[in-house]
Amino acid sequence: MADYNVKRQTLELEIKLEELRYKNAMIGRKEIEAPEVVHPAPEVPVVPDDHELPHTQRKNTRGFKVQQYKPDGTFVKCFGGITEATRFCKGTSITGMRDAINKKTIYHCFRWHFLSRDLADDTIEEIGETKAINQVKQGFIAFLTRYGESIHDVFPDQKSAMEHFRLKSSATISKAIKENRRTCGYLVKYYDDCSDALKTEYQKNHTLPEPPSKSMSRLINMIDPITKKAIKTFNSISDVILEYPMSRITLDKAIQKQETVHNFIWSECNKAAIEESE
Repeated sequence: MADYNVKRQTLELEIKLEELRYKNAMIGRKEIEAPEVVHPAPEVPVVPDDHELPHTQRKNTRGFKVQQYKPDGTFVKCFGGITEATRFCKGTSITGMRDAINKKTIYHCFRWHFLSRDLADDTIEEIGETKAINQVKQGFIAFLTRYGESIHDVFPDQKSAMEHFRLKSSATISKAIKENRRTCGYLVKYYDDCSDALKTEYQKNHTLPEPPSKSMSRLINMIDPITKKAIKTFNSISDVILEYPMSRITLDKAIQKQETVHNFIWSECNKAAIEESE
């Protein structure tokens, strides 16, 4: 009886073992027959650089390279982009350099040019004729009636007008002139830009003001870096800083080292020579 029970248990164990082997075989077969699932690699986004030409569509590109030229057209260096160029040339900005490229003007004593990334760094392209920076006008400031039908008052300079109307800076007047709009209730223009009829009518009953005194402060010349000619003379350092924001230290350094600041070269004017000529 004992032998029978042992044989029965052994047989049952063998049956269970065979069932397990069968299940394992079926599992292995399914794994072999199952199609391999390939997971696509995640797409790596292409981040466009910031050195592209304005108004271009950024599509999977690193942008344009930037070349540096001397004003006479001599090739100097090529940078990987406008960011690299501005980091290398201290004092420059992306906006200033991009404007100089678009307008074909001198920026920090050099011409700059966008170059396709497909071309070699030393590729010489036609960068166009260098254009002079627009001359900044100076002279008497005329305040005209609301619609410009007559001249109400004339001031020797923007500073005098600013003080008369108790403005915080002359920037308001400068902006009104550039945009041909009113400020303090008047239309503002350079007196020289007014018609001859308006000037004649004004001078019938008014005398033009005396030019600002040249002996009270340092006279500063603003010089075009291309022509090397003075295109404006400021009556003081304060007047320069009001129109072209910078510190006195920066302006003094620019005068001493003849460095370009705000796209111009700055120098102190020789008062003695002016007085002799007058």
